[in-house]
Amino acid sequence: GQSSRDVEQQEILLQGCGNRFTLHELGKPITSANYPDPYFNRERCSFYIHAPIGQTVLVKFEEFHLEDHPSCCYDSLSIFDGNTTSTQLIKLCGNNLPAVVKSTQSSLRFEFKSDASTSYSGFKFRFYFCRNSSCCKVLTVTNNDNVTSPNYPQKYPNNQYCQYYLIAPSVWTRLRLRFTFFDLERFSTCKYDNVTVRDGFQSTSCTSKAYCGNQPPPESVSFSNKLTIFFRTGSAVNRSGFRADVEPVFTKAVMTKSKPSDVFLHGNSLPCSDAMPDFSNGK
Repeated sequence: GQSSRDVEQQEILLQGCGNRFTLHELGKPITSANYPDPYFNRERCSFYIHAPIGQTVLVKFEEFHLEDHPSCCYDSLSIFDGNTTSTQLIKLCGNNLPAVVKSTQSSLRFEFKSDASTSYSGFKFRFYFCRNSSCCKVLTVTNNDNVTSPNYPQKYPNNQYCQYYLIAPSVWTRLRLRFTFFDLERFSTCKYDNVTVRDGFQSTSCTSKAYCGNQPPPESVSFSNKLTIFFRTGSAVNRSGFRADVEPVFTKAVMTKSKPSDVFLHGNSLPCSDAMPDFSNGK
């Protein structure tokens, strides 16, 4: 079984590249060697991303350029479902940006190889962990955009656990979030259907209280370039859900903020630290 140390560290092992390192946050970029300069010739590199028990892995590419070939015989990045090479999900080459890749198990394995001649800038992607892969989305916010609950504006389904990872490409950019529609089951403690917003991707990042009924989270600006929206539903009542508008913000006022927005300080004491994700309690 997987030890608690493994779960906490979320290790990514690079085998054959001479490296072993640990990532301390979701959404951190993974790149080919020497990126954005051309990768090395005659390279063989394998690595895997392992999620906590009960989670799956989602990968979203931001850059991709390998030597092209109809069957990717020269340079390629192969992605496998799980820790072994028994189930290949996709084999990639060329310069078309790949679609989002999702595992069905708790791991994804990657194998990169290059031949003796042509090389390009390689690849860059970020990874995320999902409790429910059918309701786990990543949105790179470069312009005004929005996220909605499943089936919106129709009624959302029961027994959902949804994660919406919002990230601005630049660490100097903040995100402004405003709920423009909000209709969830009402309950005094919001323990059935609810929305919470996290200022970042970590379990120890500042997190709002749970909101339900017709009271949405207040408009807010993130303290980092990342936000996470969590949406949970119970087994009975269905409503129309929510729509949230998000936009990138870069102003002097935002850059001089000394602490996260009060919206995110519910149940937290400053500083809200960046630490390894902990999904064991469902947060």
